[in-house]
Order: sequence, then C-alpha cells, then structure tokens
Amino acid sequence: RVDEQARKHAEEEAERQHADQEARKLRAEAEAQRAAQEEAARKLAGEEAIRFAREVEAAQRRAEAAGQRAEELTRMRAEDEAARRRAEEEALRLAREVEDARRRLEEVRARAEQEALAAAQAQAAISSSQPSLRNTFPTPGSTFSEVIGVPPPRRTLPLILTLLAVIFVALPIGGYVIYRATRPSPQQPSGPESPKPKPVLADMVQIPGGTFTMGRNDAPKGVWGDAQRPAHTVTIKPFFIDRTEVTNAEYSTCVQQAGCSPPPGWSGSNPPEGQEEKWPVTNVSKDDADNFATWRSTRDGVRYRLPKEDEWEYATRGGSEDLLYPWGNNWCDDCANLGTGKGNTVDHADTVGSHPNGKDRWGVLDLIGNVWEWTSSTASFYDGSEVQSDQRGWFVIRGGSHQSLHPQDVSQRGGKEFPATF
Repeated sequence: RVDEQARKHAEEEAERQHADQEARKLRAEAEAQRAAQEEAARKLAGEEAIRFAREVEAAQRRAEAAGQRAEELTRMRAEDEAARRRAEEEALRLAREVEDARRRLEEVRARAEQEALAAAQAQAAISSSQPSLRNTFPTPGSTFSEVIGVPPPRRTLPLILTLLAVIFVALPIGGYVIYRATRPSPQQPSGPESPKPKPVLADMVQIPGGTFTMGRNDAPKGVWGDAQRPAHTVTIKPFFIDRTEVTNAEYSTCVQQAGCSPPPGWSGSNPPEGQEEKWPVTNVSKDDADNFATWRSTRDGVRYRLPKEDEWEYATRGGSEDLLYPWGNNWCDDCANLGTGKGNTVDHADTVGSHPNGKDRWGVLDLIGNVWEWTSSTASFYDGSEVQSDQRGWFVIRGGSHQSLHPQDVSQRGGKEFPATF
C-alpha cells in the first residue's frame, strides 16, 4: 500500500511537472507570439510614420507653392490696380486738358464775336448817317464776282491768304482734338533770321469742304460770257482763309522785317499819305503776294498761300449752297464797296470789314468790291470751253474793286486781253 501510494504520488508529481512544462511552453509560445506582434506593430508604426512624414512634407510643399501663387496673384493684382489708377489719372488729366482747351476756345470765340458785334454796331451807326445808294444804281446783272486774268506785274490788288493742310483728328479719349499744320517751306525771303516760332493762326475762318457748281451756262454771249462756261462741278477740301483783306499795317510789318518789298508810292515801310493802316494794301504784284505769304508762314509757324480760284468762289458762294452773292440771294446796297453806276467810282478803298452785312456764311468780309484779290490759279478758259485760250503766265484775280461799277456783270471772267480797271 505504501508503494502504491508512492507510485501514485510519483505519477501525480510527474503529471504536475508535465503540466507545468506544458504551461511554461504555452506561456513561452504566447510570449513569442506577443513579441512578434509587437515587432510587427512597431514595423507597421514605423512605416506609417514614414508615410505620414512624406505626406506632411508634400503638404508643406503644396502649401509653399500655394503661398507663392497667392503672392504672385497679389502682386499682379497690385500692379493691375496701379495701372488702372495710372490710366484713370491720365484720363482725368487729358479730360482736364480738353476742358481747358475748350474753355480757351470758347473764350477766343466769345471775344471774336464781341469784337465783330462791336465793329458791326459801329459800322451800322456810321452807315445809318449816310444816304443810301439804293436808288442811284441798278442791281448788278448777275450774281458772281468778276474774274479777270492779269499778268504777274504789279496791279492794285489785296491779299487774301489760305492756310494749307489743316487737319483735325478726333481721339477716343474724351473728344480730345489735335491741331496739325504743314510747316513753311525752307525757302524764306531775304532778311535777318529769327527764332523758330510756335505755330499760331492769324485771324482766319475755317471753310469746310464740299461740292458746288462753278461757272454758269446762262452767261451772255461774248468773250466775258465765254470765260464762264461751261458750268462744272468742283469738290473743295477744307481750308482756312483770312477773315479780311491784308491791311497796310500788316504789309508794313512785312516790309520792316525785310520779308516784302514796298509797293510803288510807299516811303519805306510807310504807305502813301492819306492811306490808313486798316485799308487793304494795294499795288502789290503776284510775287509780292507770294512773298508776304512766305514771310507770314515763317512768323506764325504754319504755311500760308494764296487761294485757288475755285476755293475763292466756293467761299464767296457759301459753299454747297451756291448763293448768288456772299451774303445771300438778294442784292444789298450796303454790302460791298463798289461804284455808283453813274459813270463815277467810289473814291478809295474802305477800311477792311467796313461792310459787315456783306460777309459770307462763315464771316469772310469784302469778297466783292473794295480791292481786287489775287488767286494762285493761272488764267484760262474752263475745261470743255469751245474757246481756245492763249494766256501764258497770267493769273486770275477775283472780286472787283471800289472802282468796279454796279452795272457791270459781276460774274464776268476773262483772260489777258480783257484789261481790268484798278
């Protein structure tokens, strides 16, 4: 029995030890498995940390790029805003300049209108005290100013000058207007040189371009009428023309500055005794007229010339309106300085602008009567005329003078064989 108990005890001890070993083995396996899991977890955590770090770095790069783009956009917006402000400031500056120019133009126009009104009122007051010539002469036989071809040597003529190549360009900003004119020819009259002037305009009137009928088909037969046929259409470009004839005072200044030669009868730069400063200059040749235009071109910084015959007639007849007279279609006995019609002539020229009622639609004065006016056109019959022309070196004069008689056909036009009375 004791042996049996010992054997049982030994078996139980062996089973217990075996159980302990199994338990230790299980614990070791569990420990190893846990350690493996921990290692795997650490490895996974490391990989996850690396991935996260890379994502963070990429996010930082994207953030930096976005910041740079934002800065660039901000800079561009700032530049655009600055450019917009500069453009607005420039537009405001130009608008102010335009407004100032308009204001100055209005002031000049207002002064000119006031002066013209004062002159007209003064003339009206003078004219009202003089007897009317209405019943002393018949109405002229026709309506256009007389044209006679004369040679270049001296004749008793005024100067009416036109300005070449005047261009007005409208810009898009606020109606800004630019004035541009051709410069004078480099060939100047003999005399002392003067500093180059800034471009200015004399007292001139702008004549807009247009189309009109020049000449007439109903002119009477004969050499005077032949010179007016056939009527033909002419298109005129815009130009400027002096408001009045050139005065003795203006021409005297040209003589003083060695730009012009004194006409016959002058004493140096002084007109003959009895002639007033504001009378139109007379006894000037075609060359004298051209020299005056050259001198004034140098003085004013723009180019002047004599008007062409068609330009003169276009201005005289109111442009495309084809008027009978500069002032309209009805005769006016106080609109021009002409003869009485009784074989007598007016004693002398009047002060320029003395007949404001005779101005054309644009305000040009004394286009008919007072003194003859040179043109730059050579004398010849119109194209299409049946009469052959033999003029050589002759130029057309227009308008008649204070010695022209009212009964004369003031539309007459001729060549060198038709002498003019000056």
